[in-house]
Amino acid sequence: MAAARRSLAWCSTDLAKHRSGSMSDPDQQPCALCLQNAELRDSHIIPEFLYQAVYDEKHRFLVVSSDPTEQPDLEQKGLRERLLGDCCEARLSRWEDYAKRVLSGEGVVFAKGTDFLTVTGVNYAKFKLFQLSLLWRAGISSRPVFAAVALGPHGESLRRMLLAETPGQTNDYGCTIVFPPEPAAQELFRHAISAPTVGRFRAHHVYRFLLGMLGWTFTVSKHMRELPSDHFSLGEDGVLRLFNGGPAMMNYLSGLTGEIVGANQARGVASSEGRRANRSLSPAAGARRRRSR
Repeated sequence: MAAARRSLAWCSTDLAKHRSGSMSDPDQQPCALCLQNAELRDSHIIPEFLYQAVYDEKHRFLVVSSDPTEQPDLEQKGLRERLLGDCCEARLSRWEDYAKRVLSGEGVVFAKGTDFLTVTGVNYAKFKLFQLSLLWRAGISSRPVFAAVALGPHGESLRRMLLAETPGQTNDYGCTIVFPPEPAAQELFRHAISAPTVGRFRAHHVYRFLLGMLGWTFTVSKHMRELPSDHFSLGEDGVLRLFNGGPAMMNYLSGLTGEIVGANQARGVASSEGRRANRSLSPAAGARRRRSR
């Protein structure tokens, strides 16, 4: 609950005012993007196409937490929340569809360099707006998995940019995209999506997403324009560079794997202790305990 309250505080002041006001139609609420009353849709926080490699043959994926008190769970659709009306949902869908085509190689040219892959022919505005929408949606979500993305006033700045379809300069909420250097890690993490984390780079906040093998790092601060444009993956010239993450990314992936393995081991210990404790319970008491979960 604490994470949900904190997330609501990140919404824009205008949106908070709209949501606290009375509405004539109880089925309509303010759209998080345009702020107009609408019937809200279950909007994906992370676009559906990024989950495709995560699904199994039954269109399911396993959610595993680094918190040993949380049990693994199966989901059949990506994480969603009632955020957007039809028009704004369609707006973001256009950018998602374009990004999906770029990342699959449609209409662009891939070239392999020494330390990066270069993609030319990218529509800067469409791909940049897609990137901004990723960061913004994570920032306004009330789901605990996105609690690390605390955008503060930058959430409102992003909302206005998306609504006006203004992508800004390269270093306005710029994103650096990296891939694992080792083929084994590429294959393993191609099937993984991780909750975003927050860190620091010099005087800037950075928010890191792991989405289907690629690491997406967004820079957010009042001084973000001080960073050179070539620090980021997408240029206004329509060139997208996917950088080799090198040892730093391997260390990040190793740490992430260690957290998950450690949590699973802790769950196994807790489960064994629970089974031993249950032996002293009567069948009726055990049934009541199961129903109370």
